[in-house]
Amino acid sequence: MARGTRGIVLAACALVVVLFAALSPLADLGEEKLFSAHMIQHLLVGDIAPLLLALALGARAAVLHPLAALLAWCGALALWHAPRLYDEALGNEWVHQLQHLTFFLAGLLLWGAILGEHSSVGWRIGAVAGVGLAGLVLGNVFLWAGDVIYTPYETAPRAWGLSPLADQELGGAIMLAEGAAVTIAVLAWLLLAALAEPSGTEPA
Repeated sequence: MARGTRGIVLAACALVVVLFAALSPLADLGEEKLFSAHMIQHLLVGDIAPLLLALALGARAAVLHPLAALLAWCGALALWHAPRLYDEALGNEWVHQLQHLTFFLAGLLLWGAILGEHSSVGWRIGAVAGVGLAGLVLGNVFLWAGDVIYTPYETAPRAWGLSPLADQELGGAIMLAEGAAVTIAVLAWLLLAALAEPSGTEPA
């Protein structure tokens, strides 16, 4: 497939992922009933769609150093998963859309920096490891917290027979599984790309 055609296909896939996350029944389920469904929505908007778009844009998406992009992404992740802001996003549509936009832009900056070729492979692999570590920490918080973290889900109508705590644990498990799969896939891509490059001086 030609580079231009591949870019168009990947960008279209990114758009489909965003539309599915925003307009499918998943959105209502996640915002009104299940934390685990909301986690899937956030992973689609903040991880999968930006990754696809970064692949579509290629070097044009690499606007930050991998370390700066990683710090911005971790900051967005920590900020919007703080209970007060997360609860506010569930109750205010404008705040919720801002949350999703922040996740998407932070993800695009991150994956653009990692998949671009303006920085050394070492920095890019380090950033992927940082992503995996941040996801591992947060996913385990949800998995082992022992208490429901976000107030709206304590009283939300239940679905699929899940209790609020079991729902939160499922959300943590989903985050861990998706994070592991994406981290391994991107690391493999970087290593294969590095092996395919001719030996020489790498960018800083």
